[in-house]
Amino acid sequence: MAGGRKPKRAGYSSEKRMEAFLAPLYKRNVMSGALGGELAGDLKAQDRRNPIRRIEVKRRAGGQKVLRQWLAQGDAHALIIDPGFGDQPLVIMEAATLKLMLLLLLEVIEKRSPRTCDVIA
Repeated sequence: MAGGRKPKRAGYSSEKRMEAFLAPLYKRNVMSGALGGELAGDLKAQDRRNPIRRIEVKRRAGGQKVLRQWLAQGDAHALIIDPGFGDQPLVIMEAATLKLMLLLLLEVIEKRSPRTCDVIA
């Protein structure tokens, strides 16, 4: 992909949109791509008990039509893509589903011990 101002602005715009959507769960990491390490990830969880601590936001043209069609089959809430050959499967879901899951998970964790996520992380 060619670099430049336009792709950079598009990425920034997507990161800001996802930050606003997932607030107050996540906050944007400024310059996350350039810094790496502990500062990697476009969005960082605000609650240390959140098992999904970092989210990378990618913007792609075409709206991922095939993935959306697969999700629409059987009115699925999530899609698991198994690459085989020992690689970890990927889970794809709408952002609203992710946000609901995280809110419910953090509510359950709040009622339990603060060490609940140590097993997950």
